[in-house]
Amino acid sequence: MRYLHGMRLLPAATVLLTAGLATAGETLRLREGMGGVADIGATRCDYYAYIHPNGPSGFDQSVLYWLEGYVHARTGKAIDAFLAGVPNGADWTFDRIGSDILDHCTRNPGQSVADAIIALWVRMNANAD
Repeated sequence: MRYLHGMRLLPAATVLLTAGLATAGETLRLREGMGGVADIGATRCDYYAYIHPNGPSGFDQSVLYWLEGYVHARTGKAIDAFLAGVPNGADWTFDRIGSDILDHCTRNPGQSVADAIIALWVRMNANAD
């Protein structure tokens, strides 16, 4: 029962701690790359290209998820359905998409990963139905 009582106080303690930091004029910021990648699209290309070789293996998966969301927002289709309407759509494999984004970021370090994904979208969409 003590454990449950303590758990009820946790949300209140979190709010008080957060409010205390905010009123003191301090903000808690993680250094870039710390704590995972919350939004891969917001990551700068130079940083992405720098950490990709030694970073978490999920980078390419995060890029694919971002691309899937982008494709769905633009077309209302899942990426597989979209690629089925693109000539040579089967050529866009998981590895090719990851390599394409990394290559774009290496060539364009001042852009974001989102910019690289949008450039990929333009190339994929050029011949789409």
